[in-house]
Amino acid sequence: MKNSLSLILLLATTTLAFAQGKLSFQVNSDNLIYFAPDTTLLAPGDGSKSFGGFPLAGSGAYTGPGSTIAALSGAPALIAGLWAGTSPSSLILQTTTTIGDFNLEGQVNPVNCTFVNLPAGVPAWFQVQVYDSRSRDAYAATSAGLYYGTSPIFQATPQAAGYPPIYQRTTPVSSTWAPGRYVPVDYPGTHGGISVQVMGCLGPYFVQITPQPTNQTVVLGGTAIFYAGARACPPPQYQWYFNGVSIPGANDCTVTGGYGSISYSALQIANAQMTNAGIYYAVLSNPSWGSQGGSFTPARVPPLLF
Repeated sequence: MKNSLSLILLLATTTLAFAQGKLSFQVNSDNLIYFAPDTTLLAPGDGSKSFGGFPLAGSGAYTGPGSTIAALSGAPALIAGLWAGTSPSSLILQTTTTIGDFNLEGQVNPVNCTFVNLPAGVPAWFQVQVYDSRSRDAYAATSAGLYYGTSPIFQATPQAAGYPPIYQRTTPVSSTWAPGRYVPVDYPGTHGGISVQVMGCLGPYFVQITPQPTNQTVVLGGTAIFYAGARACPPPQYQWYFNGVSIPGANDCTVTGGYGSISYSALQIANAQMTNAGIYYAVLSNPSWGSQGGSFTPARVPPLLF
């Protein structure tokens, strides 16, 4: 009889624990919150208001009775939220706070944040959003016609000990939240980059078609590009037509100047032939504009000439 030897291999697994990252959600003098200096980006009637001798965008009286925020149309409460994640596409809400008072004009009331899903020492992605308290975030606020604002998405490194400010651009936080300084509209000087610009589309409203499509004269085989745009919020739906017939798929929309304040659509005709000569125009529409007409048609473009 042969003796057999059995070898039992035990596999031990361990759960790796990591220190949760910590940062203080706050704003400094380089990363302030401003109301849009372009008064067409504010609710009708708000653009002409002033407080303490300053226009809305330059007022330091942010909260409290008779303050900038309280005097806005609808007297909304504005929330400042901090979103974070391991990538720009995975941001989730981490904490909220409120806008600072007169002594912290343009800043938020600081709040220490421990990130359950972000380890210390590892760069993460962040965004600051300001929005009406009746909404869940800045993107929903603009769709609902409420005031909103966002910072660029930036990186910062959470720490294991203490709560360093999220805007700290030196090590170990190494924040990439770029500084943005803005001179109020009644001050001389140059406007700089704006860190968080609060704007709105209360109304909703339609201001104007801009730009209008213009004539295009191209040689055979050339390329013609038509543009139509609008200053309106929410942004309209676009549909291009050729000789009175809608062009399938010709309904793109590019939004600039915030989430819905200015938008435009482009129609490109490559390798133009005689069969492309005709009348092109775009129809802009949005049911939310309601009594303002519901749809607007820019001036029709005369036939292409070759």
